Amino acid sequence: STVSRHLSIGLLVVAVVFVGACAPAAAPTPVPATAMPTAPPAKKVLLIAQERSEDMELMLNKEVGVMVSMLEAAGYEPVVASASGQPIVAGATTLTSDMKLADVKVDDYVGFVFPCMAVPMDPPMPPPEALEIAKQAVAQGKPVAAQVGGVATLGMAGVLDGKQFALFGEMASLVPKGIRKGMGVVQDGNIITSGVCPFLAKAFGFQDGTSELTQKFIDALAASG
Repeated sequence: STVSRHLSIGLLVVAVVFVGACAPAAAPTPVPATAMPTAPPAKKVLLIAQERSEDMELMLNKEVGVMVSMLEAAGYEPVVASASGQPIVAGATTLTSDMKLADVKVDDYVGFVFPCMAVPMDPPMPPPEALEIAKQAVAQGKPVAAQVGGVATLGMAGVLDGKQFALFGEMASLVPKGIRKGMGVVQDGNIITSGVCPFLAKAFGFQDGTSELTQKFIDALAASG
């Protein structure tokens, strides 16, 4: 009958729909995984810390602290090395040494900083490892920054012979074979020096060279690639 024919067609349609709904879905086409870009590791800069000072707390805050902050802001990783490798504590301030100078490999760093840290000049006695680091860094043409006591270290290492440099007047004799160009920041190639640290600025009212020295050093790092 007509009624039975409509019912049969209806059942057939329902069956087709039901079977289609129960059929397994086609597997999705795999999408190739895209590797997430990773930032390159920060380039390392070695900071050579002195462990004697006329005013260590001042120098940790106003010199080393400024240098570290500026380097980090510019995308570099400061690494602190000292003769003992022990923390340097002054009042409420502590500078953590990452390693001993004896364990330093010059090839691992893109640049080197020799802060003053108000090291006593009676006379200055930089560790022999610091002198060797200075020699290797300059020989490899890597940017080197130094301030007052650090300039004396470079002078004792012989790397300022024939080079222009900055240093507080009374200390010029510590670099007898260099060419002193006053106390302001001086750059000769990749060697950048400053003759006034926070300690001298406080004592005599001179312009502290820390920020200018560090910025010129950062510029030299960028230029050297």
